[in-house]
Amino acid sequence: MKKLKLLFLITAIACMAVPATAQVSFAVKGGVNLTNMYGKYSDSFSPKFGFNAGITGEYGFANNFCLQSGLMVHSKGDKIKFDSKCDTYNFIYLQLPIHAGYKVDVAPTTKIVFHAGPYIAYGIDGKWKKDGELQFNLFKDLHYRKFDVGAGIGVGAEYGNFLLDLGVDMGFLIVDETFKHISSYLSLGYRF
Repeated sequence: MKKLKLLFLITAIACMAVPATAQVSFAVKGGVNLTNMYGKYSDSFSPKFGFNAGITGEYGFANNFCLQSGLMVHSKGDKIKFDSKCDTYNFIYLQLPIHAGYKVDVAPTTKIVFHAGPYIAYGIDGKWKKDGELQFNLFKDLHYRKFDVGAGIGVGAEYGNFLLDLGVDMGFLIVDETFKHISSYLSLGYRF
């Protein structure tokens, strides 16, 4: 809890330190996730496809530095195959990333963006399905952890108002037993 309070304090200070010349922009983004769980005994897990969507904001500083955040919806989870049967674990999280970024100009309207930082997430839905049939709600019935904290790293491209982002997020908290979330994502966006 102390780390979370420190994270919010650093973010608040960074936002207050935004100079009057800083550029603020907003964008909508959406794309696909490839997610899995990692931890002890996770060898039998298979990745599954999901989605991401949301609204992001960016504070642009001098010298091509920026602070990126937003509110995203991410689907996460995995598949476990037993003979001809398949168990699927589907999680839906509201996720708030706080990334520091650096932009490299490659053409007058094109930039490559490198970014990294922490995220916090809260589970709003979780389902365990066996061969497509609902078995349990993971948060209500099985008491999986709803709160998650992790870090991510990514690289993106900006072409005018259009955005492309590729990244990886890794959860730090155990969701159940020894398992934590890991996901890669590809997002397309438009800045307005």
